[in-house]
Amino acid sequence: DLEWNAAYSRRLRGYLNEIIEFGAVKTGADLQPRGTFGLFVRPQVGKRLNTVVADLTSITEENLTGGVPFMQAVSRFRRWLGEAVLVTWGPSDVLTLIDNCRYFSGDMTVPFLTRYVDLQRYAQDYLGLGGGQMSLESMAQQLGLDISQMEQHRALDDSLITLRILQRVYDEKAILPYIETCNEEFYRKMTFRTAYVRSLEDTRAKPEYFQFMCPRCGGASQLTGEWSPRNKGFQGRLLCGTCGYHFVGRVQIKVKYEGIIVNRKTFPVPVVEAPREAVPGPAGNMGLEL
Repeated sequence: DLEWNAAYSRRLRGYLNEIIEFGAVKTGADLQPRGTFGLFVRPQVGKRLNTVVADLTSITEENLTGGVPFMQAVSRFRRWLGEAVLVTWGPSDVLTLIDNCRYFSGDMTVPFLTRYVDLQRYAQDYLGLGGGQMSLESMAQQLGLDISQMEQHRALDDSLITLRILQRVYDEKAILPYIETCNEEFYRKMTFRTAYVRSLEDTRAKPEYFQFMCPRCGGASQLTGEWSPRNKGFQGRLLCGTCGYHFVGRVQIKVKYEGIIVNRKTFPVPVVEAPREAVPGPAGNMGLEL
């Protein structure tokens, strides 16, 4: 697990999630702890620790002053990790590692990342909890784990919580497909940014994505006006050629690493009533008592 601080970089002309703490626990095949790793990283970009981060993590400026530079922390962690499979809760830690390695060394790859498991994805699939992103604390509660004595939002304790979750959901055969080899394809997938098609001129906005069947009778419908931008997608009014039903169609085209996902919904045409005419009448008692 990692903790980081949002730091403004003049070089990037934007913000970098600068890593300020490493935490990890190493296990054997029996999933029992064999050793821990905890290290503060001395900031090189951010001049001050964000107050929100300080309050959330209880990390102080003094802690970070005694830390080591980021690339030195990476070197130490690489020696400690060895050939072990790296496990994190969700992909955000790995994405932050990639960003920090790129910023401080110019390398798009993480030196110690060879095999990796996103435990969040595996655990939610294994328990049939769907694809929404559950927090570490929410999963611990879901499994009935008592983490009241753990210091949450600190790298080492969050790693220990992650291990306790792994112990509850581990299945040697079930987890095998989730162990990823960190090759070029892995980095392309990890750094791919989900986007939305926002222009009808985009070649990915195919005509068939905008074809709607009438939600009332199932007949073919036609657009009565133009498609307009709405909620990261497009919206237009349609008319059923069979039953004459008017309705609204909404199309959202999401571009993900795995491919294009098209979401289409229909809504009734909103009825806008004419404003009612004001009718004079008695005001009643307008007194106000405090």
